[in-house]
Amino acid sequence: GDASGRIVVWDPRTWTIKRSIAGHPSGVQAMAFSRDGRRLATGGADGAVKVWDLSDGELVVQYRGHTDSIKSLDFSADDRRLCSVDTIGAVNCWDLSDSNSAPFWSESESEHSRITHSADGVWLAANGDQLRLWNLREGGKPKVFEEGGHCVAFSHDSRLLAWGDNRGHIRVWDVKNEEIIHDFAPSTPVGALAFSPNGDHLVGGMGVPFLRSRARQCPLWVFDLKSGEKLPSLPHHRGHVAAIRFSRDG
Repeated sequence: GDASGRIVVWDPRTWTIKRSIAGHPSGVQAMAFSRDGRRLATGGADGAVKVWDLSDGELVVQYRGHTDSIKSLDFSADDRRLCSVDTIGAVNCWDLSDSNSAPFWSESESEHSRITHSADGVWLAANGDQLRLWNLREGGKPKVFEEGGHCVAFSHDSRLLAWGDNRGHIRVWDVKNEEIIHDFAPSTPVGALAFSPNGDHLVGGMGVPFLRSRARQCPLWVFDLKSGEKLPSLPHHRGHVAAIRFSRDG
């Protein structure tokens, strides 16, 4: 998606364009694929959230509940919900079986920048000036951690939650036992995190605020979650790390 509002879907096997959609007149600011790969959610600078059917490029539903540009989108594991966060930190969650423009759940008490669902669909985490963790099954007030930041990730079994902050800390929270089991300190702002599929390792990358030169080495940190040790770093980045992903087979 680009500033003109155009959305382009590519086939990576042939590098040909599968779909070209005129999506948001105000420009595309965020995108997310559904877990089954059949739909694409997009967010515009005008606060509109749209869901597209990738088989024909048609608009499935449009939601309007934000007053500012969309910053992040995330589907639940079962693809029944879509959550969005805008640049002023408001979070809305939408029931995708309902075309009603009103979100079924909203939160605007804190400034958030990134949101993510746990794989089991029970938890929603939003990171920003604080980290907030909601139990979507039971409802109620969120668990609030004062040390927020720019990135947040759940392990694939939904047992662990990790988040990084601008002060150079990566904390790993045991969701069931409600305790921090690791507090790693790479000492530079954290820009991205990812758990390995088997949950044995956590990988993090250096974030933007620390950098003054693109020539600076920005390795990936690798942590052994069983021993709590920091393993040898992975080099070769010369700019801040914005995203980390493992292949499905690890």
